[in-house]
Amino acid sequence: MTRIEGEDFRRLFEQEAATRLPRLAQQLLELERHETDAELLASVFREAHTIKGAAAVVGLDDASRVAHALEDVLDDVRHGRRAVTPALIDISLTVVDGLTAMIPRLIAGEDCGTDADALEAVLRDGASRATTDAFPPVDAGSATRPARRSSPPPENAPRRRLQDMDTIAVPVSRLDDLVRLVGESAAAHLRVGRVLADRLDVDPGTVAEYHELSRVLNELQERTMRARMVPVATITDQLHRAVQDLSRSLEKHAVLEVRGGDTELDRGMLQQLADPLLHLVRNAMDHGIEPPEERAGAGKPPEATIRLHAMQLGSR
Repeated sequence: MTRIEGEDFRRLFEQEAATRLPRLAQQLLELERHETDAELLASVFREAHTIKGAAAVVGLDDASRVAHALEDVLDDVRHGRRAVTPALIDISLTVVDGLTAMIPRLIAGEDCGTDADALEAVLRDGASRATTDAFPPVDAGSATRPARRSSPPPENAPRRRLQDMDTIAVPVSRLDDLVRLVGESAAAHLRVGRVLADRLDVDPGTVAEYHELSRVLNELQERTMRARMVPVATITDQLHRAVQDLSRSLEKHAVLEVRGGDTELDRGMLQQLADPLLHLVRNAMDHGIEPPEERAGAGKPPEATIRLHAMQLGSR
């Protein structure tokens, strides 16, 4: 597999992994509830496969081999050699957490070989204990196992992928620089308007070119600000995970329901909301949801629902 060297590419991979790993964790939680869902299983497998390949491309071999080990376990599930059990899901989530912690350290130049060995051992030993009976293989459809790394991709594959690509990953620092420069351009534009009025006694509004520049700068500023917007669903994966983990540790039954996950917020603002929302979810599990026997005695369903609704009010 061709390696791509360079700090920028590794940072892009770090950003991609920060999106894919929480999604993988959420899909694993869903798989525990819907263990025979072939489409869901195929999606889980693809996420692990993509992380493995991308890590290898940027030279993060420790992360790649851990993801490869997880991919192998998921492939066993696809082909009926392992069953989906709560224990297997827990082990897989432990590995996802390990990868999440490992990748920034690898990019910083740390040696994580020992950690990678430990995660592989968790998968190897834990998965063997977690599954004892295999179930018939599901029809994974489009999730046919990708070729091994020893089979090189077609020579025209990279070009075809670029032609089909409609989005690209950009480092956040570059996006912040763009927003800053657009803001400085808008400020300079206002200063030019004052110069026209104060020194040349010209009303800027009567100059067609100045008016057109105002329109373009306003649109550019709006578009660059929207480029920083991300869906609320970006942070809900960790909330789902918290509900699942607390359900087990507190022996309560609960599910998180998210509505309006596609509502967009500024990335920085959403990051600031992540911890408070997680705290609210934990409080709801600790203090707002009764044990199953109390819920049954009160005539409530055994599984509680925590609802998070996001919506846009007004024009912003």
